[in-house]
Amino acid sequence: MLATRKNQTGIQNNSVAISPTIPQPSPTPNPTANWKTYRNNKYSYLIRFPNEYNAETYYGQSGEYEKEGSNNERIGIYTDRNNYYGDFLEIQIFPKDKKGSLKELVEANYNKNTNNQLSEEFSPLKPSQIAGNSSYEYSLKSRVLDTDYWSGVVAEDEYRVIFTEKNNIIYSIYSTDKDLMNQILSTFRFTD
Repeated sequence: MLATRKNQTGIQNNSVAISPTIPQPSPTPNPTANWKTYRNNKYSYLIRFPNEYNAETYYGQSGEYEKEGSNNERIGIYTDRNNYYGDFLEIQIFPKDKKGSLKELVEANYNKNTNNQLSEEFSPLKPSQIAGNSSYEYSLKSRVLDTDYWSGVVAEDEYRVIFTEKNNIIYSIYSTDKDLMNQILSTFRFTD
């Protein structure tokens, strides 16, 4: 901006006022922006996942996968459909009144998984947050997982287990504790 002023002798003096340019950080691109979205209308949540994966339910006894549906009480995101021992994230849903308070459910699940002889290491059970909701979580290194819908042998790996509650519905989430699975989990949102 050019400013004009007169000096003491009355002669016009032109001066330039310089304002410093402050560099603005460029926005960090959202790596999940172009991912697919699974939306569960019955239980009011959504989760995003990479385009090469599918949201589906694996039934271990039959070895069958059921394609995603908007009302499923169980949904899994598997990195390798041909290797159900690979990385996965599974959301399981059931009514709260079925089994007691959220804390009681989590403690029972924690005790089943951490007292199993195939569980080698585990974190303490701790309060946490998911999608703005109070939650409980723990992690463990194990070769077996005990969930509300299934129990079974899994690949020896590190797993993350989270329980939260909304509108008298319990959401239990089991996943391999890997960066990609945690990134997928970070997209979980309630839609109501």
